[in-house]
Amino acid sequence: MTSTMITQLAENTRPPQSREPYVWFRVTIHRHVSQNLQDEFTFRGLFQIEAAPSSGPVWSSSVRKAASPFDPNLVFVQAPNPDVNGGGVKVTISIFEGRMRLKCAIKCTKKDGSMHECDGSVQLHSEPALSEEDVYTSDQGALHLLGWNMRGHPAQWRHKVPYLSFHC
Repeated sequence: MTSTMITQLAENTRPPQSREPYVWFRVTIHRHVSQNLQDEFTFRGLFQIEAAPSSGPVWSSSVRKAASPFDPNLVFVQAPNPDVNGGGVKVTISIFEGRMRLKCAIKCTKKDGSMHECDGSVQLHSEPALSEEDVYTSDQGALHLLGWNMRGHPAQWRHKVPYLSFHC
């Protein structure tokens, strides 16, 4: 067995499908620049993010609670597990201040890196080719690793941009 064969085996090996009822995926929320740090703290604490799947209960959290501890613009969102729900689930994300939905500019990043305006919905599918966002996990302990391609030397590691990006 050669090193090339070992590398190919490692790249093609996938963990077994999760049977957990929910998965976590990432969205970014960019706020227009504020000169006041207290305003930013208030924004993160008072604003809510909501995920409404095509079937199942709505998930909601404060932006501050759902934010990554490493990047406050990165928010982890819960959705039904597409592996358990027959292959796919569509999730619509909204940002609220109290009961008022914020009018944010929403951009979607395709797999080729191009961006376009979109409605805040994302299709999660167990088949990566059919999923708009193919970076998700049912393991909450792995959230800080979501989106990282850590193959090879650390200088070659890359971070994939989330599919949905809100600019409020």
